[in-house]
Amino acid sequence: MMLWPEVVGKPAATLTAGLEVKNGVLYARLRSAALKAELFQCRFEVVGKLNEAVGAKIIRDIRFLG
Repeated sequence: MMLWPEVVGKPAATLTAGLEVKNGVLYARLRSAALKAELFQCRFEVVGKLNEAVGAKIIRDIRFLG
């Protein structure tokens, strides 16, 4: 997902090992437990920013994998 660095920032994007969308859920594999906890707290904000950037409601939730 090319918008990921733009939405979460380049430092967080470098700690992301993989992204996959299935049935409206974005699965983000992260290399940092601290980042996982931080993004979990603001996941609905991230969902909103991703959908806004795309121009459609494609993502309804995010699951962070570690």
